[in-house]
Amino acid sequence: MATTKDPRGLQIVDPVLTNVARQYRPSGFIADQVAPVISVTEDAGQYPIFTGFFDDNVSNLVADRAVTPEIDFEFSTDSYLCKDRRLKVSLSAKEKRNANAAVKLETSLLNRLLDSMALSREVRVANLLKKSSNGGGLNLGANASQKWNVDAATIEADIKAAQTAVYDKIGQQPDTIVIPWKVAYEMAIQQDIREVLKYTVNGTDLVRLGASILPDTIHGLNVIIPKGTVRNSANEGATESLTEIWSDSVRVLHVGSNAGWGSPSTAYTFQSKPQMVDRWDEKDPPVEFIRAWSAVDEKVCAPDAGYEIADCL
Repeated sequence: MATTKDPRGLQIVDPVLTNVARQYRPSGFIADQVAPVISVTEDAGQYPIFTGFFDDNVSNLVADRAVTPEIDFEFSTDSYLCKDRRLKVSLSAKEKRNANAAVKLETSLLNRLLDSMALSREVRVANLLKKSSNGGGLNLGANASQKWNVDAATIEADIKAAQTAVYDKIGQQPDTIVIPWKVAYEMAIQQDIREVLKYTVNGTDLVRLGASILPDTIHGLNVIIPKGTVRNSANEGATESLTEIWSDSVRVLHVGSNAGWGSPSTAYTFQSKPQMVDRWDEKDPPVEFIRAWSAVDEKVCAPDAGYEIADCL
């Protein structure tokens, strides 16, 4: 009896598509900006959880010939586990043969694949950067004092409360504020903020600010506005139901400019396998598969360095 061979054993890592995948960033997605990637060699390991950035509980006063006191970051440890994440698309021989060159079918399918991988990660990071009582990994947070889309909103006071709470915990000002697009739009036309903006953007009318909506910085925080970060939560075949991945919560975070081991940041992505793309052919039916995969785990590494302002709309 002849031995049946699985054609998937001939799958080949495509260096060109892999290079495209590693450089691909869907417009408006922000996971990489708020949960920087750290490459690790093993799928599982330990990472530091920073609880104090600038502790001063060791005196540097010493006597002659005394041993020099030693200091270090104050942290505990927890475990990460990079899990394989894979998706694939298929392209039949007939589809390839009949596709109009202008359609760029293979490129379109690859982009669809990479969008789906990025969307999944965006959801995980957005859920992670919530207060623990809301299902996330942050220790700090509160609901907005008033909805940000009403005249009575106290937006600046809410941002100040978030910054102060983080500062009191880690001794450093947070550097980033994540404002979902719908919240940012309502914020930009709220009466108190609009009064401020007419000075900060040199009197330019809001309708001519283009894609920015808000200034690049607010209260010393770099403004990040996720755009197009929606997902269809309806079952397959049902009417689409699009929901905002980042909900209506604003996150005030310390991300840091030198993300990496030993540098406290609210969240990190541990990655043991950089995203790669491989492909293989099935003989019957005659179909080519293209698959993207990676191994990652997103973790909050400084739970006191982030604050969720929830229920803003």
